[in-house]
Amino acid sequence: MKKFITTSVAVAALLTNAQADFDFGDMFTDMKDAAISMSKDAKDSVTSMKDGAVETSKSAERTVSTVSSDAKDTSVKVSDDIKVMEVNTTKDFLRQHLIFHMMRKIHLNLQRQTLKTVVL
Repeated sequence: MKKFITTSVAVAALLTNAQADFDFGDMFTDMKDAAISMSKDAKDSVTSMKDGAVETSKSAERTVSTVSSDAKDTSVKVSDDIKVMEVNTTKDFLRQHLIFHMMRKIHLNLQRQTLKTVVL
């Protein structure tokens, strides 16, 4: 039985050595290349994420600036419109007031003339 086990181990060792064509140096080189490649990919991913974050931040800043500018422009426009309405309303009021007084004067003058003709 001992001979059978020894022979089996020897045959297995020969078959494994003959079929494996395995080199630890190649394996370590492949592992090193894979680690370097993964490291470069990770670095590229981090750089892309950083660039994306910077662009998102710049885009948000532009959006806030645009909205702020639009709100300011709208406020100025509304303020200008209110001033124009105020001026127009004041002008209209003054015109109406002037017309009222002119009509009153005309009416009073007509009354005086009527009184003069009646008296004469």
